Amino acid sequence: MKTAYDVTVAMPVFHAEPYIAEAVQSLTRQKGATIELLLLDDCSEDRSVEIALDIAQRNGLHVTVFRSRQNSGVGVMRQCAIEQSCGEYLFFLDSDDRLSDDCLEIMLGEARCHQADLVIGSHCDVKNQVETVKMELQQVFTEPDAFAQYAFTQHAGYAGGVWNKLIRVELLRREHITFPPFRVGEDVPFIFQLLTKVTRVVTISHITYYYNIHPGSLCQYNPRAIIPEAEIDTHVRSKMLLKEIAAGQQGKPYYMALVCLVMDYTLDTVRVLIEKRHVLAKPVGPATIRRLTVHPASFLQVVRYGGIRHVVNYLVCHLPYPLLKWLFIVKKKLRSS
Repeated sequence: MKTAYDVTVAMPVFHAEPYIAEAVQSLTRQKGATIELLLLDDCSEDRSVEIALDIAQRNGLHVTVFRSRQNSGVGVMRQCAIEQSCGEYLFFLDSDDRLSDDCLEIMLGEARCHQADLVIGSHCDVKNQVETVKMELQQVFTEPDAFAQYAFTQHAGYAGGVWNKLIRVELLRREHITFPPFRVGEDVPFIFQLLTKVTRVVTISHITYYYNIHPGSLCQYNPRAIIPEAEIDTHVRSKMLLKEIAAGQQGKPYYMALVCLVMDYTLDTVRVLIEKRHVLAKPVGPATIRRLTVHPASFLQVVRYGGIRHVVNYLVCHLPYPLLKWLFIVKKKLRSS
């Protein structure tokens, strides 16, 4: 399929008026690539889209706007990016972050040099004007399963977000790599699917992305009086989906690393559901907890894989619900004491 642009930069937009100008301005400074800015308007009621369009058009940047008929959440919007993209590569830019001036030139150059399906840059976390560098090693992976093995064993599956990754669109479509229609937690299932399908991957030590951490960020969890039932259900569904993805990788050299990583995430969700049971809109009962704690691997597989923490997690998964509940409540009290 012939593509019209080197890169489609997809930006989900929902009430981003205070930040979106900086994000789009960073995109207008890019060189060395033909760019499509795909604005994914999730029924934003402020001036976010208007601001982005004005800056882009004044700087000669091509813009495509996809307008959702209803507020659907970031998972649906990101999936629309895969379907609507006219670029050879897809790059997700959050509306409250920014790119380095040479981000796409460097990443596209590496992609073309190595015929890569995926390029991952280094980034800076920015909080209260303090920058913390998260550095990648300069590496090239060309063998099947090699990058997945590295990612699942040493990098927590790159589960922190879909941003700062240049992804070949043809791979996403051919392998049917999709975002689940979740409002939260949509990124980890997508990334885990992607890692099991890519072969040629480049990680680069150059800083290409600035990730802004502020109270308005979607990923920042703030104390709330009540956690909605829909959000609880989404977290449960997300972890069950991760377990399905892991179960489908039996026989791969990274299978046990993936399984143990998924159970780390799943047990953390179980912990939160138990610790925050008093602020859940709908209590999560033993049956749901038990579904979450079904371990995809056998005890012998976990022992052979190694690691005390993984063995302990396996044993915790098999505790009766009353003991599991007591364990997490006691651990919370010990942390707060």
